[in-house]
Amino acid sequence: MILISASPSPFARKVRMALIEKGIAFTVQNEVPWHADSSTPRYNPLEQLPVLIPETYVQDLPVRLGLYRRIGALASDAETQAMAAELVDRFGDLPPEVDNLLQVVTLKRMCRDSGVEKLEAGPKGMVVAFRGNAFRNPSGLVGWLGSRKGIRLRPDHKLAIAKEMTVAERMRMGRDVLGNLSRLAAQVAQAA
Repeated sequence: MILISASPSPFARKVRMALIEKGIAFTVQNEVPWHADSSTPRYNPLEQLPVLIPETYVQDLPVRLGLYRRIGALASDAETQAMAAELVDRFGDLPPEVDNLLQVVTLKRMCRDSGVEKLEAGPKGMVVAFRGNAFRNPSGLVGWLGSRKGIRLRPDHKLAIAKEMTVAERMRMGRDVLGNLSRLAAQVAQAA
């Protein structure tokens, strides 16, 4: 049996312990789920993304909780990069779960900045819903959409991107789309 794991996944650790207790022989295949050469999507079609600070990375619970509070309050890319550097300095290389957490917090901040209420991404594409079903700069949005292939505005006022994407491609696409929407929204704020 092969156990596919993103080291140090707490879920894989539990499965590993169960296999050992049952006396089932296995080998561990470490994967980075968002890398293009990952086989994870073949075996994990939902490709759920763990976003946490593993106990194996930061063992002290009060410290871990304090880090969650600080990470939740990050207000810029520079602050996120500084937090990542601090974590590496204090605890060692970032495990995939912590890297995912930092990326998701960045995407959430970008959603707030661009007026996006919800971003849904899966293996087949992405849907972006605006707060109040309206975008602050509709003419800028229409102009931007005219220059982008594969992104369309649906009748329900949501952006749809129909494209097969890996987890890493979804993260990059999310940052790209949200970055452009933030720029367009900021144009209205500057004009006012």
